[in-house]
Amino acid sequence: MKLSFFEWNIHMMAQAIDVFPNIIEKTIQVKEKKHDIIVLVEYKQNKEFEQVFIDNGYYVLTNSPQPKNEIFIAINSEVVLQSTYPIVISTMPVDNDKGEYPLNFCHVMFYGINKQLISIIGARKVDQIDY
Repeated sequence: MKLSFFEWNIHMMAQAIDVFPNIIEKTIQVKEKKHDIIVLVEYKQNKEFEQVFIDNGYYVLTNSPQPKNEIFIAINSEVVLQSTYPIVISTMPVDNDKGEYPLNFCHVMFYGINKQLISIIGARKVDQIDY
């Protein structure tokens, strides 16, 4: 199965309800379902924004709510095996004192239409570790 991916660090633009969610939606071409898997980092939970994806046939999974930035993963429902649903497997600890973990992390798994298990990981930078 060939999948189309889209990844974007949106710099928390989803929280600017009046302007940016519409720009993000049009850039990603949500209504056209141009991409099968969409991963946005530095996302800030916005239910209206998520509903646009859901209304256009995407499953929406996040590690919301986090105290800082979040990860948003949207999966085109047409690539998911019927009678299954993508699930969030892990949201790894956020930014420990030593900077050993990603600042944001979300692992999602689902069965594709060819019955193959697919893992998607959204992560945002690991700080430099001083040894």
